[in-house]
Amino acid sequence: MSDAAQILNEAYDLIEQGKLAEARQLLDPIRADNEDNPDFWWVYAHAVESEDEGRQALSRVATLKPDYPGVETLSQEAGLRPPPPIQALRTPPPLPEISPDDFDDDFGAMDERDFEAEKPAGSSLNRLMLLGLVIVVVLVIVALLVVPGLLGGNRPTPTATIAVIGSTPIVPTIGATAAAVDKTQEVAVATAEIEGADTLAALAEQLSAFDVPVDGVQVDTTALGNTLLIATCAPRGPASTQAIINIAEVLKAETLADDVEGIGFQLMNCDSGSVSRVIGLSRSQFDDFAAGNITQQEFQTSLRPIG
Repeated sequence: MSDAAQILNEAYDLIEQGKLAEARQLLDPIRADNEDNPDFWWVYAHAVESEDEGRQALSRVATLKPDYPGVETLSQEAGLRPPPPIQALRTPPPLPEISPDDFDDDFGAMDERDFEAEKPAGSSLNRLMLLGLVIVVVLVIVALLVVPGLLGGNRPTPTATIAVIGSTPIVPTIGATAAAVDKTQEVAVATAEIEGADTLAALAEQLSAFDVPVDGVQVDTTALGNTLLIATCAPRGPASTQAIINIAEVLKAETLADDVEGIGFQLMNCDSGSVSRVIGLSRSQFDDFAAGNITQQEFQTSLRPIG
């Protein structure tokens, strides 16, 4: 590992602990040698406390590497890039103009007699037959209602059966097409499909795209209390930061158990099985993030060591 990479990792650890001034003390001496290093500017953007300096650092990342993970979203939140434009609806073509000359001259000569409908020859007979049929139906209905009562019979009262779907601590979503499905229906389908399965394992499988191992989701006690812990094998630094953000975005749509008091993230070396750092935030802070009350950047600054 190069000296610059080592310093960036150390600065990253300080940023996670909220020690921004100490992180800048590590970054400032190597700034001149890393003007063209997008990793440096990404870490530096999280270490500064001035909004202007943060925007400048993000702008530098976007200039050096436009597809850098997370720079698009963070730049929009910082006001550097406008959101994608909304495509305007196409204006319908105007209706053709119709002049009075287009109408038939004979139309004006028509009077009310031209619109009188011809009466069918057998209309009176049809009405009599329909009236007789109505009388027969009424008599049948009366007989059905009165005769059982006279005979002392009792009609059983039908009872409705209500199916109740049981709740689980965490309900994983199914696929990425939930945006077009009603949320209540989505949760019901997900619950039905994982019935009898290990819910935590199902969530780990859903998060595998973010380097979460098969057994990487568990519930344990930390400094936050009863904590939902999610492990990621992503390399420390910008890659693990982006993995944590992606995992948190997925958790927004999940139904967490009421007794979950915190959300934690384990940074692991999956080759050796060792855990290098455990960070997290309280349930109330995560709920604010899920509700859109805090940004991704504020979410990152809320993370702190928990074990």
